[in-house]
Amino acid sequence: MKHFTVRTCALALLGLCWLSPAWSQGRGRGEPPAEPAAPQVSKEELDAYNKFVADSIASADARQKITLAESFIGLYPNSMFAGAVYAQLAPAYLEVNDVDKMIDTGEKALAADPNNVDVLPLMAWATRKGHELRSPRHQSTFHHAKACGDERRRVHQDQE
Repeated sequence: MKHFTVRTCALALLGLCWLSPAWSQGRGRGEPPAEPAAPQVSKEELDAYNKFVADSIASADARQKITLAESFIGLYPNSMFAGAVYAQLAPAYLEVNDVDKMIDTGEKALAADPNNVDVLPLMAWATRKGHELRSPRHQSTFHHAKACGDERRRVHQDQE
């Protein structure tokens, strides 16, 4: 009888542990789990972005890429693709030697994705060359990246 009681209590405890996460998330009452709302993109916006990507790949001219990107941003300034467009626009500005606009668009690209590995080196290069980053968050990101690079160089020098 003692083993039966222990097993019953253990199974009841296991069942409660299994159901408690579902109850805490509202699923214990038969409600479906809430899914995050997907961003709504119009067909025109998606077509314009796909055309921008195709045309920017086909074009080797930086001025043409700038024109394409600025026209897309002009039509869809709040697009979910704006960060990606800014990330492609920043190196194009660098190619035409417009570093101030490169920094502006680079900061906008980093605002959309702070870990954008295409834009971070450009921003570090621009700052290293004496240009000022306008955002304090980007300044701290640059100083962190610089400190990591300095530490890596020091470790390599110690190993030699």
